[in-house]
Amino acid sequence: MLFPKEKSLSVQKCFFVTEKRLNSQPRLQAEVAELVDAHDSNSCSARSAGSTPAFGTETLIRKCQGFLLAELKIKFVLNERSMRLLVITILCFSSGVLKGQMAEGFLLDGHVNRVNGNPVQAIVDYSKAIAVDSANAAAYFYRAEVKADLFDYLGSLADYTKTIEVDSNHFDAFIGMALSKFELKDTTGAIRSLNDLITRAPFYWLAFSNRGWLHYVAGDFEKALSDLDKAIKITTRMEPIDYLNRGLVRLELGDFKGAQSDFGFSINNGGPPYAYYQRGKAKLAREKTGSACRDFLRASSQGVAEAAEAFEKYCGE
Repeated sequence: MLFPKEKSLSVQKCFFVTEKRLNSQPRLQAEVAELVDAHDSNSCSARSAGSTPAFGTETLIRKCQGFLLAELKIKFVLNERSMRLLVITILCFSSGVLKGQMAEGFLLDGHVNRVNGNPVQAIVDYSKAIAVDSANAAAYFYRAEVKADLFDYLGSLADYTKTIEVDSNHFDAFIGMALSKFELKDTTGAIRSLNDLITRAPFYWLAFSNRGWLHYVAGDFEKALSDLDKAIKITTRMEPIDYLNRGLVRLELGDFKGAQSDFGFSINNGGPPYAYYQRGKAKLAREKTGSACRDFLRASSQGVAEAAEAFEKYCGE
């Protein structure tokens, strides 16, 4: 067997045509074996620079991608020069393009299983993509997302961390890392992760949005207000969650008019029913009981338990 046994089955299939041709070309076998043994993916382009196989590199790659070996056999004209270039192309292809194609296939399988409600199988698929290509940041990221969906925050944190090791500019992985740390009761660490992200991406609104919320949870309302102001200013969209969170901060700071306004913006832009309940609280603080009760009733009718309790307490008679 000319090619190493540790090659994956799909790569061996692609090598099959080359190997069969070599059997009828004894004087080329030593040269090709040397190429295989000395193969280094970083030197692929240098080895084949300035040469074009008679059958066309793109044709070869397309056929190898689909493993249409029978068709490939009759498509190229074999001679010493094209044989040598064929081997070089397959070696380079197997180390880069083919590996990427296989990983993308497993990623697609993972996406399908995730959408179809099969998260465990999705993790298996993303793990296969990683096994094929250990530098595939997307595979680590999506596996982290599924683990977070399954409340495996230690697992998701490990995968978000690996994503960033592979791609230090994967901003969403920083967000995921922060949220996983928060779920693991490490709010300080979560904020630190977002600090790192903001250093890299000072105009990424989602970083300020999430850090503002974390400051709110930690009870640092002034910092929370500053971050949420920045998030709202940076993005051109009306993000209902940012207005809702800023309203909550303003309630804590005693700015009831500003809080009422923010909850209104959240409601008018698709915010959750919870925003009605919070706007009711802001109105109640401003002694607008009748309007507050209408908001409590609206939130209660949409399943907000606290709103039902507030309606009973303040609007029962």
